[in-house]
Parts: sequence; C-alpha cells; structure tokens
Amino acid sequence: MYPKKIDRYCVPFYGEKEQFPQGSPDLTNVSIHHNCSIGMHSHDFWEINIVLRGEGCHYIGDMAIPLSSGEFFVLPPKVEHGYYCTSELDVCHITLHHKFFEKYGSELSKIPGYSTLFEIEPYLRQVYDDSFFLKIGEEKLDCVRSEIADIMSVTGDEFAPYRNILVLRFLADMCYYRKMRRIHKAETVSSNIHILRVLEYIQNHYAEQITVEHLMQIANMSRPTFHRHFKLITKMTPLEYIIKCRVNAASILLAKGQLSRTEIAQKCGFFDTSHMNKYLSK
Repeated sequence: MYPKKIDRYCVPFYGEKEQFPQGSPDLTNVSIHHNCSIGMHSHDFWEINIVLRGEGCHYIGDMAIPLSSGEFFVLPPKVEHGYYCTSELDVCHITLHHKFFEKYGSELSKIPGYSTLFEIEPYLRQVYDDSFFLKIGEEKLDCVRSEIADIMSVTGDEFAPYRNILVLRFLADMCYYRKMRRIHKAETVSSNIHILRVLEYIQNHYAEQITVEHLMQIANMSRPTFHRHFKLITKMTPLEYIIKCRVNAASILLAKGQLSRTEIAQKCGFFDTSHMNKYLSK
C-alpha cells in the first residue's frame, strides 16, 4: 500500500527556465521516470503524465489517487503534487512551454475532448476521486508507448519543430480518444457523467448567460438532485464554478496583455470591469 501523505521534495519548485534552457527551440520535453517516487513539488509549466506500467499513487491537493498502467492526466502550472511507487511505476512526463499554447492552443481547443482533459479534469482531480478520469485501455496503450518512443527518438535542436508537431499530434489524439471513449463507455448513464456533460457545457459557454435551469436540463436532474451531485463532484455551487471558469479565462487574457480590461470583461462573461475586478481580487 501507499502512505496517506508524502514529504515535500528536496527541490520543491521547478522553473520553466530550468526545464527549457534559454535559446533552445524546444517547446516540449519528453522523459520517462522509472520507479517514479518523488515528493511534493510544483512547476510553472504544463505537464502531461502517462503511466506506462506498474502501480503507485499520485498526490495532489488533499487527494491520494491510486495509479496503474494506462492512467493519463494533465497538470497545470503551480499545482503541488507528488508520486509514490509501489510496483515498478514508470511514468512518462511531457512538459510544455507556455509558448507551445501560444502557438498551438487555438487549434488544440477546437478538438473534441480538449476542454475535458485540459480544463475540467485537472481541477476535478484535486477535489474528487472517480473513475471517469481518462485511463487508456491496453489495446491503445501499446500504440501510446510506440508514439512516445518515436517522439523521444527525434533529437537535436534542428529537429525541435518536428518534435513539437509530434507532441501536438499525440495530444490531439489523446483529446479525441478522451471524447470518444466517454461516448462509447457504458457508464454514460451515471450521474457523474451527466455532471461532466454540464461542466463541458459551462467550459464552452462561460462567456454567455447560463441559468441553473438550463444546466438542470442538460443533466436531466431535479434541482435538489442536480445541486447535490454538482457540489459533491466540484466542491462548488454551479454559480461558483461558472465564475471560476470566467476568472481563469480572464487571467489568461490579462497575462497576454493584448486586450483592454473592458474587452476582457465582455469576452469572459462579466457585466463590466468592476464586476470582473471584484472576482479577480479574490
């Protein structure tokens, strides 16, 4: 078994500058951590994780989530997490420079399954442990191992653009696989999947006016049942979750510095800048 908590790692924070040396054309970095045990740490870059074999545990927030072959999950920047190996836990880490999303984010976001993998599941993984997180089946895992080996075989700065495209293709494949796997799984009748459908709707429509009544219709639940299941999974009310999505989107646009605060407020579904500033300050 594994402990309930693990200690902080000796290097508690990894910066993008250390992961991607200055002047390097690489926007991605792919490595495999064998017998993966590492204390709690965080970093300022995105990290994609695929369990290639073995068993262990992933610690994030207050959650200790068992890991086994085929687990796939995305970690945003500045989220503290760690790993504990119980049996030959091999984890592939694909790290992404912020410029990767500046260059390819718009295209990735159009792929079915992207919002679930990159925007919904990373948050839910910190507050809720459930089987609807992506796990790659054995029939697909061999192909994934082969794709990762192909990416890692391409070395040298002159081939960095090619590596970036290979990683982009791999992530697009995983997003689509996530979407199609949920569609075909028998668990689509469970309450959790109905709430996930609601979260996908919110993620795609947060800039619009969203009513609880409409979300109840999407979930096909009565008001008390909907509120109970929604808060059980997200640890928030529907309104709080909608605001969270709007604040996240506004923070990203503010960091880019290409739009005025008034434009950002309108684009993210706030009434005006004072309404947006109120929630950003929290």
